[in-house]
Amino acid sequence: MIKLIKILAGILGTFILLLILAALLLPLMFDKDDLKETLAAQVLERTGRELTIAGDLDFSVFPWLAVEVNQITLGNAEGFAAESFAEIGQASLGVRLLPLLKKKIEVGEVILDDFVLNLAVKANGKNNWQDLVETDEAAGESTDGEAVFDSQGVAGLTIRNALIDYQDDSANTHYTLSDFSLESGALGGDQPVPLELAMRLDDHVSGQSAQVEAWAVIDANMAESRFDFADLVVQLEIAAPDLPGGSQRISLKAPEVRADLEAQTLSVESFELLMLGLQLSGGIGATNIIDGPAYSGQLRIDDFSPRELFTQLRIEAPVTADPDALTRGRAELRFDGNNRSLALTQIDMRLDQSQLSGELSVRNFARPAIDFELSLDQIEVDRYLEPATDSATETLPLGETNIELPVDMLEGLNITGQFTIGTVVSAGMTFTDMVAGLTVKNKRLRLHPVSALFYGGTYSGDIRLDGSADLPVLSINERIEGIQFEKMAADLFDGAPLSGTAQGHARLRGEGRTSGQVSRRLAGDIGLALNDGAWEGTNIWYEIRKALALFKAKPPPEKPAENRTVFSRMQATATVKEGVMTTEDMIAELPFLNLSGGGTIDIASSKINLSLVAVVRSDPELLADGLDKNIAGKRFPLKISGTFTDPKIQPDFAALLKEEVKEKLFEKLGGLLGMKPQANPAEGDTGQEKPHAQPADPEEAPQDPEEQQKEDLEEKIKDKLKDLFGGG
Repeated sequence: MIKLIKILAGILGTFILLLILAALLLPLMFDKDDLKETLAAQVLERTGRELTIAGDLDFSVFPWLAVEVNQITLGNAEGFAAESFAEIGQASLGVRLLPLLKKKIEVGEVILDDFVLNLAVKANGKNNWQDLVETDEAAGESTDGEAVFDSQGVAGLTIRNALIDYQDDSANTHYTLSDFSLESGALGGDQPVPLELAMRLDDHVSGQSAQVEAWAVIDANMAESRFDFADLVVQLEIAAPDLPGGSQRISLKAPEVRADLEAQTLSVESFELLMLGLQLSGGIGATNIIDGPAYSGQLRIDDFSPRELFTQLRIEAPVTADPDALTRGRAELRFDGNNRSLALTQIDMRLDQSQLSGELSVRNFARPAIDFELSLDQIEVDRYLEPATDSATETLPLGETNIELPVDMLEGLNITGQFTIGTVVSAGMTFTDMVAGLTVKNKRLRLHPVSALFYGGTYSGDIRLDGSADLPVLSINERIEGIQFEKMAADLFDGAPLSGTAQGHARLRGEGRTSGQVSRRLAGDIGLALNDGAWEGTNIWYEIRKALALFKAKPPPEKPAENRTVFSRMQATATVKEGVMTTEDMIAELPFLNLSGGGTIDIASSKINLSLVAVVRSDPELLADGLDKNIAGKRFPLKISGTFTDPKIQPDFAALLKEEVKEKLFEKLGGLLGMKPQANPAEGDTGQEKPHAQPADPEEAPQDPEEQQKEDLEEKIKDKLKDLFGGG
């Protein structure tokens, strides 16, 4: 564009020079009847082009040497398609007579109406104006000595209804500048010049166009290609097929703009820009603006509504759980860049209640590589998610969800950086002091390291998503330490039955395109330990006593007011295969019970199928129970079913009956064989609390003394039976 402007300035200068020569020479040398032919001959001699004047040609002598020419046509260079290079409907110019006696030229206003200019470049690079430029340069070089006249400039320039067509076959570009008008004050002096300009610019290749109006006061040094613009105002209406609504209005105001085309520098100390309903302001400086721009500056975006911006862009705004989300935004940025890269060296942005700061850079626009270091004070992710539908009143099991993994978004991304976030609320859970490293490359995403303070404890993790294979792979390696499980579960599951201080780990891997598919293919291992907690909504001691009463055909005991089971520790490790978690070492210590056993939990559906055995320890509370004075030391099989958020616990009556028959049989056999049960170590229980479970990945717990006693007794009875019946 700058090259085109320089070309236009040179050509307009040539026309003005010809008009000045005509105003000086024609009244002195020619009769009006001979002027057209003589002027055409002069132009042909000077430029090698044919000049045709189809309209009137008038001149006056005093007090102005003035010339007015109508319907002028200048022929095109040889070999170019357009018949004319330039056309002028009307041109007029006057030179004041008396200053000529002092060898000074004072030119009046130059007027060009209906000006048409056809500029063309062939595929081989040859253009249709170079011969005119060479002719003008040769004329300038051949002048000897000092200039005869001292030019005082031009009183003004008016161009109306001009059209300039520029077609470059070598670059496959075609521009048309039409409806061009220009009015200026005096040119060529040492005073700033007011300027008004209007035009339409069409890009025929892309189908884009722009309607432009501009006002400014220009201080120009044409010899040194320096231009200073004061009080610049530019208004554009851009039309393009890919713009929202097909068009967009832009308004720019700048108190001062300095451009030096020779040094290739541009400076805009401050500006105001209105576009897309946004109010932007800032400043910018640039170097090497013609050959390869490099720039730096600052930008401010005043308060705006992101939702309204979506409307301006004709984009449907996201439907969010919180209707007040995406309603407030603002930004302040400092930047450096060139035609290959951009660095946001200082970011200060606000979205609703969230404040973002830091820096970000983009290298190689052709294949962008993004680096960032960003800090966010707080964010409630749940506000920006889609609202729950009326039918989704309950939390769906993981296997029934259909959240698509963002694999397609990873295509072509190359990102490295780190987030620090003060507070994050996501999926109902609250994290504080979060640090998250992010790497995306070759369609692989990794969040590592990830750490946060989390419900009174800590969380750390390594999360990976590999979208490079045909079937995406999601893997997690997470650990929690010292977590208040009740608070976390209440937020995560809207009220879960377990409480206590938790520690554990999860190492899982699954394949699929949605969360449901991944959950059904999960494999790995999980460990969890809870200390000093409770199982809310279930009183195991009451369930055992009720089952015992039913078993003995007695009335059920009175239901306690507190429906919960307190435990000092609960822990388990489990393997995961095809989305099903299997454990064989689940244990729990209650004030008067020991629980142990195992079973399965389907992660996708959260269905539970556990078989546990409760062994009653001796306790003064139990001895005072009127249901059974000899309940201490007995074993009660239990079944746990339902879901994690709504578990069902029931005695296993078949196993209970089998256990009762077995115990009676052993008692009888032991008596017949002269054996007596050893003292139950639990009867001498001091009531001291057993050691708590260690962190996740616990080793196998030592066997309970009561269980060991029972096994020893069984082995002795078996040995006696073998001796009695001659067993081998």
